[in-house]
Amino acid sequence: MRIAMISVHSSPLARLGGKEAGGMNVYVRELARELGSRGIPVDIFTRSQDPARPTVEALSYGARGINLHTGPAAP
Repeated sequence: MRIAMISVHSSPLARLGGKEAGGMNVYVRELARELGSRGIPVDIFTRSQDPARPTVEALSYGARGINLHTGPAAP
């Protein structure tokens, strides 16, 4: 089994404390990390807000973020 999450509100890869980083980001990221640590691989798909970020970023064991480089590169 592999889980695909879609984060449309904002990026769970965003740095905390920024304008677009709050509760929903933290919840999605930590849920993915916890599932990954329990052996359930998770991919989080989100729109990239930085064109310099790689397409795939490891969050922790079993969890990764997939930056979709579409639309404007801004929150």
